[in-house]
Amino acid sequence: LERFKEFFELPGDVNDKKREERIKARIAALRNEKEKESRGNGKSRSLEEEQEANETAAVRCIGLTIETRPDWGYKEQGLEFLRLGVTRVELGVQTVYDEVLQKVNRGHDVEASIKSMAELRDLGFKVNIHMMLGLPRHDGKRLSRAEELSSLKKIFEDPAFRPDMLKIYPCLVMPGTGLEELYKKGVFAPIATEEAAEIIVEVKRFIPEYCRIMRIQRDIPTHATTAGVDRTNLRQYVAALAKREGVVCRCIRCREVGRRRIVKEPRLVVREYEASNGREFFMSMEACDRVLGFLRMRFPNRLLHPAITEESALIRELHVYGQAVAVGESDASGTQHRGLGKKLMDASESTARMHGKKKMVVISGVGAREYYRRQGYVREGPYMVKVLVSG
Repeated sequence: LERFKEFFELPGDVNDKKREERIKARIAALRNEKEKESRGNGKSRSLEEEQEANETAAVRCIGLTIETRPDWGYKEQGLEFLRLGVTRVELGVQTVYDEVLQKVNRGHDVEASIKSMAELRDLGFKVNIHMMLGLPRHDGKRLSRAEELSSLKKIFEDPAFRPDMLKIYPCLVMPGTGLEELYKKGVFAPIATEEAAEIIVEVKRFIPEYCRIMRIQRDIPTHATTAGVDRTNLRQYVAALAKREGVVCRCIRCREVGRRRIVKEPRLVVREYEASNGREFFMSMEACDRVLGFLRMRFPNRLLHPAITEESALIRELHVYGQAVAVGESDASGTQHRGLGKKLMDASESTARMHGKKKMVVISGVGAREYYRRQGYVREGPYMVKVLVSG
């Protein structure tokens, strides 16, 4: 891990061009002479050339995620993310309380999270936010259970948030930190496994269908921490408690089809909601209360890229579950490439036209561009676009 961080100079600034050039040089140096010769007189290819090659490669990059701070997820960084081929951004929001952010020296406020979520969405990105349980207030004491639940409810009740995806991490006391000092002094009492599981189960009661809980714990071994949740299989605790309490989670992860065989014909379900001053449409193909595929479409609030006009709708995500199949092929036994993606695209285009939109703009992984070309889309900058014809 340390060698990986050293090689890519992590953590690093995505806008640091000198760092980018150093990393490019290291990658080029790793290639053997035979490979260099086969790629044209021993010269390494640019990022743009590599992306173009990957569009039709046997193994393709269909999505790229980057994690950053909320105050480094604005339009300026977002435009650079687009150039790099990023399709999803994860933001360390952590809490909706400014006093907590100040106490833990985050270096940004809640408004930064709201601003970055809005600007990233208006550029077409999927947004995954990280929330942390058990952080200290200004007096060093931990937030109460009621405050924790209020914070997590707010991110779904307040349209300034409403994330596409969510990761929930209990706060851990790490050696050599200021929090460890507060813990040793008896001021800070870290959240325990049982309470963390109980709070997360309560959260599952109100997670909307358009959100996916991606993770509920960092994979940090207990021998590396001073105090806090002492089980690395917290998700199992949560699942067992939810079952005992009769709590049924409606998030995407808990309803996705997985390996289940669905005989019933799926139907289109459209859920519309407001988020970050824009209009969101969560379209899913469902059968037996299972999600076989879904699409996120947005009518943006601000026009932050030349390709996005007032008459544009954005497709921020298209996902069909099942075993991966090559583009252009089909798999009658599974959900992948049974035409569900095409049905979702048709539904989104139809809905956009009904609302007076004349252009569809898709943020696509480099390796997924060929799929959209088959649907009549063409490249425009970092996006795949299509003029929507009436009728």
